[in-house]
Amino acid sequence: QQPHTHMSPHAAPVGLMRSIYWYFVVIAVACAWYVRAFTGRIGRRHRLCGAAHLAVLCWRAFRSHDADVGVAIARLEDAALAVSGCILTASAYGDFAEAHARAKPNKASGTLHAKATVTGDEMLEHLFYQIVN
Repeated sequence: QQPHTHMSPHAAPVGLMRSIYWYFVVIAVACAWYVRAFTGRIGRRHRLCGAAHLAVLCWRAFRSHDADVGVAIARLEDAALAVSGCILTASAYGDFAEAHARAKPNKASGTLHAKATVTGDEMLEHLFYQIVN
């Protein structure tokens, strides 16, 4: 007897889902290894927003193959991902812009130099383009 092989035309291919699964396994291991990235005192709001954004990203990635998810729900999940990304960027500005304003001027634009510090203006620019997209 043949196994049930019906696959919705909206479902992601199995190979893609395996790749996504392993990507998030690597992310989970890195988060466990560098747990301080989420538990430190400095930039706590940004750390919490980062953890929340990662949770939304994981949720959306693993639901992307679910053929039973309606279009409206998928669009709401995409909107939640976009909003959590914007909140994450805004929290970086809120937590670090003032401290970064005291940093030495960058030798290059953005983070193109190894010792560059992202300025508050660059954080706001990034947020602007996130909203536009």
